[in-house]
Amino acid sequence: MKMASFDISWVDSLDFCKVDHASWDSSVPGAILSENCPYGEDVKNGFIRRGATATCECDIQALTLLTGQLYWFGNEGQPVETNENGDVLNVSYNSTQGSQATFSCAFVAGLVQMGEKAVFATKFYSEPQVVNFTVNGSRSVTVKVNNSVTFYCQVEAEPPAKAVLTGSGLGKVQELTSASDVFQLTLHDLECEDSGRYFCSGRNGFEDNATSSRDYVDVNIICRQNPRFSSDAFKTLHFFTNENTLFTIEIYGFPAPQSFYLKIETRDSTHDVEQDNYSITYLHLTPPFGLVNVSIYDANTKGTTTYILGIVNEAGEFQVKIQVIKEEKSITTRIFEKQPDVDVAIGVGAGGGAALLVIVTLVVICLVKRKRDGKRSRTKLREDADTQLTPNHQDGYITPLDVNIIAGPKNTDFLQECVRDQRGHGHPTTNVGPTSAKNPKPHAPQKRAPTIPSF
Repeated sequence: MKMASFDISWVDSLDFCKVDHASWDSSVPGAILSENCPYGEDVKNGFIRRGATATCECDIQALTLLTGQLYWFGNEGQPVETNENGDVLNVSYNSTQGSQATFSCAFVAGLVQMGEKAVFATKFYSEPQVVNFTVNGSRSVTVKVNNSVTFYCQVEAEPPAKAVLTGSGLGKVQELTSASDVFQLTLHDLECEDSGRYFCSGRNGFEDNATSSRDYVDVNIICRQNPRFSSDAFKTLHFFTNENTLFTIEIYGFPAPQSFYLKIETRDSTHDVEQDNYSITYLHLTPPFGLVNVSIYDANTKGTTTYILGIVNEAGEFQVKIQVIKEEKSITTRIFEKQPDVDVAIGVGAGGGAALLVIVTLVVICLVKRKRDGKRSRTKLREDADTQLTPNHQDGYITPLDVNIIAGPKNTDFLQECVRDQRGHGHPTTNVGPTSAKNPKPHAPQKRAPTIPSF
């Protein structure tokens, strides 16, 4: 980039004879802007997109014998950066100078500006501002289903922007754009889904650039609360037997819920859940939405339970059925052997930790025996099983980890028979030997953090 720095004087065509330069032309060459100034991907109708950069070029107005160069100057006459030739200027929006800035281009010979300057005034799309937004002439209305409401949205910008109406709910209006800076719309036959918050904003000449800060109004349509996910709600959730039931439901409607209740449904009847056994909280979101958080203290239950959640407001009530299935917690263990690899999948229910340890011990015995005594017969393996369980038996070939693995096909038959044989000999679990860096202790099963379903 080039930055000019010098003191100059001005000469117009009448004073040309005073300049100590020779020229065969009777006029002084000035500067002229290119026809497409400004230009660039972010320019429309001479306006530059905010935050973008545009380019303007200038040239010498006429041929001349004078030796000189083109220069660009800023608002206060200070030189500005350009290309090496001085004729190309790149401009971008500057928040300190606002949307308007003036640049001038001049032909300079020696230290003298020659002829007329070319002036370039930048024009940026201004940020649209909402000047008026109402619904039925107010900031908020409360109406009934099948009523009507009228929105009036007006914005200002330079050049004129388009008014945009956006709805936050599930109703007819998601986003509508007018052809001008004023938008008037009447919604007839309102439904519960039309309830919510509506926004007015302005969109400038670049359709993807809605730049104004939005203004809003609220339309409250009296209707019962409804779950957002479906109208005939029925969900199935899975938890472990030692966990409480936790879930969240997003709902919409007006006014906000006044009360809740929880029931258990059996084959022939329903009965209330005692209030000490559950808690329900409600969180307001952007109208018309809210979150219902439910905690049921049923960690000691097993099997399948069907709960009925009742949501009550001024307009009525709605029931949601939630089927909760309590499952036994599974513990999985992976066992590695250096050569060959053996994968074993083990599942135990609640209270089955001792059984898991016995099975893991038996598998460890079988793997080590196979490594050291692969050539022995199965009969010999049975006879020597007790002598193999010494404190120094495990020498780094086996490492238990807490991961899911499926049994490898090459070792399945061997493991099944070996485990059966070891069970027949009744080896105690305490014979595996002490833990060390070489023989690490199997990791305890990780506790599962509860997941709160949301729908």
